[in-house]
Amino acid sequence: MENTDNTEALVELAYQFSGGMGGERDPDKSLELYEKVYALGDWRGAHGMAALYADLAAECSDPSLRRKYHYRKRKWHRIYMEMWHESLLGDPDEYDLTTEED
Repeated sequence: MENTDNTEALVELAYQFSGGMGGERDPDKSLELYEKVYALGDWRGAHGMAALYADLAAECSDPSLRRKYHYRKRKWHRIYMEMWHESLLGDPDEYDLTTEED
């Protein structure tokens, strides 16, 4: 990821819109921003999407819409986990907790 400052700002804005901090809650804007973060290759975009869809499902009274949100939550959670694991495997030596014996 090349421009981490912009990515950090997008993640923070998406989080702010998802919770209505500092203004009115706007899940659509939050989803849009999380998608941009995901498009930049950052796993936090997929994680944010999964979390927001989980919140929307929990708040929804329409069963068919709730199922749709649950499906999207599972989809984005799977993508998040894949991206997160890839980031861990990007530099295996960094995560190698074994010690060499003399």
